[in-house]
Amino acid sequence: MVRTNREREDMGRRLLEIFRRVDRWQHRRGARIALSIVAVVLVVAVFAPLHRVASRINQLEAGIVAMLADANRLEGDAAAVELFERGTATLDGVTYGDGRLRGGTFVFGEAGDILSAAAVAEVLVADQIPPWAPDFLVQSPATSLGWAALVLVWLLIAVWANSAVQLTLTVVATAALTLPFLLLGKLGACIAIGGIGILGFSFVLIVRLVVESIGRLGQIGAVAATVIREAVRQKAYSGFIVLLLVVLPLVPLWIDPATPLRYQLQAFISQSLMITYSVALCMTLVLACATVAFEIRDRQILQLMTKPLERTRYLLGKWLGIVLLNGVLLVVCGLSIFLFIQYLKTRAPSDAYDAQAVRNEVLVARIGFHPELDQLPRARLLEMIDQAIDADPVLKDEIATGLRDEFTVRRDLFREFREKHLSEQCKVPPGEERTFRFPSLEQAKLLGLDLTFKYKFYAGDSDPTDPYSVVFRFPETGEWTDQRFIGAQTMTLMIPTSMIGEDGTLEVAIGNFSFTLDPTPGASQFQPGRGTIAFEPDGLELLYPVSSFEANYLRGMLVTLIKLSFAAMLGVALAAFLSFPVACVVAFSVVLAAEATPFLATSVEEYRIWEFDGSVIWLKQWIRGLASGVEWTLRSFGRFRPGGALVEGRLVGWGEVFRALVVIGFGWSGAVLVASAIIFRRKELAIYSGQS
Repeated sequence: MVRTNREREDMGRRLLEIFRRVDRWQHRRGARIALSIVAVVLVVAVFAPLHRVASRINQLEAGIVAMLADANRLEGDAAAVELFERGTATLDGVTYGDGRLRGGTFVFGEAGDILSAAAVAEVLVADQIPPWAPDFLVQSPATSLGWAALVLVWLLIAVWANSAVQLTLTVVATAALTLPFLLLGKLGACIAIGGIGILGFSFVLIVRLVVESIGRLGQIGAVAATVIREAVRQKAYSGFIVLLLVVLPLVPLWIDPATPLRYQLQAFISQSLMITYSVALCMTLVLACATVAFEIRDRQILQLMTKPLERTRYLLGKWLGIVLLNGVLLVVCGLSIFLFIQYLKTRAPSDAYDAQAVRNEVLVARIGFHPELDQLPRARLLEMIDQAIDADPVLKDEIATGLRDEFTVRRDLFREFREKHLSEQCKVPPGEERTFRFPSLEQAKLLGLDLTFKYKFYAGDSDPTDPYSVVFRFPETGEWTDQRFIGAQTMTLMIPTSMIGEDGTLEVAIGNFSFTLDPTPGASQFQPGRGTIAFEPDGLELLYPVSSFEANYLRGMLVTLIKLSFAAMLGVALAAFLSFPVACVVAFSVVLAAEATPFLATSVEEYRIWEFDGSVIWLKQWIRGLASGVEWTLRSFGRFRPGGALVEGRLVGWGEVFRALVVIGFGWSGAVLVASAIIFRRKELAIYSGQS
């Protein structure tokens, strides 16, 4: 046993010596040049075949799209008839097909034209991708080139940062762990394990580069570099980082592959962004409070203050270190989420409508418009309120005697009459039609991209097994389409921009009819519906894309970083004059209250005071005032929710990024810094803390 232990120790020493020699070798300039050449050769060898496949698939899709673009089934076009009857398309003598396209449930419109030739082409050529080529790498030639550039840059950074040996060991260890799952055909598990290894190495590599860079930026940079080293080395803080880097690659495994692809993507985007923000926020608050409070408690700050180091620079350095750490986390995790999105979107859609929804509703950046509704003039509302109070002697007497607050009564009546007036416009009785106008669509008409019309109707008992009929008519062109909808469920309808008038206005007439192909002699094809169709004032919305998902995703991550930067400043500022537990409680309370302001605003609006006891009324008015003050103060933080916008495919514009930067990044963070600097300068740091 003794000799065995010695042999193990000797082997360990030999391996360590070999590693040291190789590590010294990779620091040489000639070695780095040689490794860079090897990296270029590897990337070209791997991605050149993938690029050829992507180019061939792209040309094939373009040919099919050109063939199907003007095909119409009702006009007897051969390509459209073949697609409808057999689910195939023949191009240059070669037939491509997918049985899911047969019958054309979501492929053809009412006029017989193909709704999305691009989505159909993507489904038809899916089986032309070789088994050895990952689908997400051959989506387009640009995609394969982008991946090649990304991998090459990553390898070159590792080489010139003297981390090629560490990268090799990481790849070997990751490959060994994924091999059993690869043999079992568990591709998802292989990608998750590989993602953990790559994310971990990438994080360490970027942190190392950041620390070496900012350490040369004077006192503030030195303090920031120390914070980052502290966060990476100590288990209390690195646990958050490890948790995030390990859990994030596992999220795709939680997504049910049997659900429609659009729901898979939305679920992944929602869960991954929520996990990233939540873990980063918790780490930020704990680290921000601890790094200052513990140095004051343990009197380590005395060594810094005698450098000399200005106290404001000390606080700025602490804040900068946490912001940079969050920046590295968001770069690594954000890139990981984006790459997993590219992987997930290559999964087979459930049908052509699902593929179209992925393109037009999820992986896109859209802006939305609600229809114009008639608003009651304020003078008319006040007149109606006066008439209602005069017509109710009991209510009038309660106001006169002080049992009811007149302001509250008038406010409630104001809301009631306004909502009733709006709700009357949002009803379509059976056999009737109501027209709604969507103005200011000049940009959409100029772009020429299809519009997404979202509607959520209520009819009958909203039974999911009992569909209703509705007819949409477009007065500008006279065209119409009949649709089936389920009550209380959001439905969508794609509308071409040709329906928009020259003045940039789209009119949509909603008819409560059911359409019959073979009516009885003498009867109309349009029969009155079975019940009144109703919807909320925001139940109709028209959306159109104005930006790409990639740019929208980048802007969303910037807004997230700005919010985390404020949390870092808040924690650092509180810890400058409070103990660690108290600072944590206050910081978490403020941030959680800020995140909950949208719900708090709804609660304040719906808050009612019905008791007639004066003391109870006073107490509830005080509660309402406090809640309103908190909501008003913190509402800006809660309103910036890039995750929800990305899930719904809505635009996170540069204007929103700029507002977040000005309000939260400069305004709130600057105010907190000034206040904490004033308090911190007057704080006596040399007082004995009570701990040896």
